[in-house]
Amino acid sequence: MEEITIPLEVYKALTDTVKMFLESQNKYINFVERTIACLNLIQEYYALKSPEVPSAHFAKTEEELRKCGIVVEKDDRFYDLLRKFRERAGMEEVELYTRAGLSKAVFSNIRSEKSVPKQENVLSLALTLKLNLAETKLLLERAGHAFVPGSIFAKIITDALRQNVGCVDDVNDLLVKNGLEPLGTKVR
Repeated sequence: MEEITIPLEVYKALTDTVKMFLESQNKYINFVERTIACLNLIQEYYALKSPEVPSAHFAKTEEELRKCGIVVEKDDRFYDLLRKFRERAGMEEVELYTRAGLSKAVFSNIRSEKSVPKQENVLSLALTLKLNLAETKLLLERAGHAFVPGSIFAKIITDALRQNVGCVDDVNDLLVKNGLEPLGTKVR
């Protein structure tokens, strides 16, 4: 086979073109994954809006909570439920938000209900409190969120909840290794 030489400028232009093509493919794949995640979220949202689903979905969890001395009222807001879980775990607020990787300001906004807590922050609190999957879904629902089934993010979080990991840093390591954003608001 005969060796072919090409000018350096042509080689650079060709490699730049290949790099741009690969970047556009990665962006496209990321776009498709996000679109699928959004569609799953919409599907789960409408499923939860069905009148019979929430009561059937959370009845078992509410019964289990009653056995632990936690009574979930229909009008309990997010912070009310979070406080009940925190008290059950025997944690003070400072310990909870510190271990969850949240700043004092973010937790203060959650407590005063000045803003809706981000899903990542709710999950960070749930992991720290060692909530089970059903309790976490209930807490997410009270914050106006739901899991996006089928995503890598949801798989990592649900596996951690099932294994009762409880350490946000361990879960964040897995998230970062998979190219995802870590939970919590503090820089670690």
